[in-house]
Amino acid sequence: MFTTLMLSFLVVAAGEDLTQLIPRMEHATIVGSVPQLEQCRESLLSAREPGSGRDSELRLYTLAYVDWRLYPLLSADPANRKRAALYLAEAQTQLKQLIAANPSDAEAHALLSTLYGQEIGDSSWKGMMLGPKSSASIGTALKLAPDNPRVALQAGVGAFFTPKMFGGGIDKAEKELRRAEKLFAGESNNQPWPNWGRLDVLAWMGQVLAAKGDRLGARAYYERALQLQPDFAWVRSVLLPALDKPAKKR
Repeated sequence: MFTTLMLSFLVVAAGEDLTQLIPRMEHATIVGSVPQLEQCRESLLSAREPGSGRDSELRLYTLAYVDWRLYPLLSADPANRKRAALYLAEAQTQLKQLIAANPSDAEAHALLSTLYGQEIGDSSWKGMMLGPKSSASIGTALKLAPDNPRVALQAGVGAFFTPKMFGGGIDKAEKELRRAEKLFAGESNNQPWPNWGRLDVLAWMGQVLAAKGDRLGARAYYERALQLQPDFAWVRSVLLPALDKPAKKR
């Protein structure tokens, strides 16, 4: 587990360390701001190199996290999809470097699994190639840290997009996401970084319930997310409006 002492390495030219950067990074994620996230990314890249050890691993994870958050925001616009793909590839590279240095880092394995899943998208041939890699990565993460809420969250999201015949399905997604929700309830709000995911699990539980036809249940989860963060753009501008559209067949 990362400690607050491990955050001291990231000092940028303006004197900002990671403890100062995280709130800006998370706010940019909540409001869905590409410029703000890219500014945070530049701050990370311009930081003094920490060398080796856990400081270096934390830097790689945080860079991968920012790249991951940028990917869906950029890929939604056809004009930005090439740039989005570059961020996705860089995030994978960063996590692979981290895992090579520390194979027991469950957070890195889980996020890499999510990145593989995003790269698959709607491509069946990529699914054949990357699906097993995604499954192996989340499987490793679950073995290393079965009670980590972010691992359970990403296992649930992966199951949501994986056909039942390949080990996923909506029921498995709901099971893992509900487990993640309970694990987040038991995790301190002051958990050292990485500590993201409390809003994500509410958004994804809403999507699971919407996919099952429970729109009232989905709306309740989205409203809970907005109670925590009224500016949560993904929920307010995308997921809630989607409830008023005809349901897609799964």
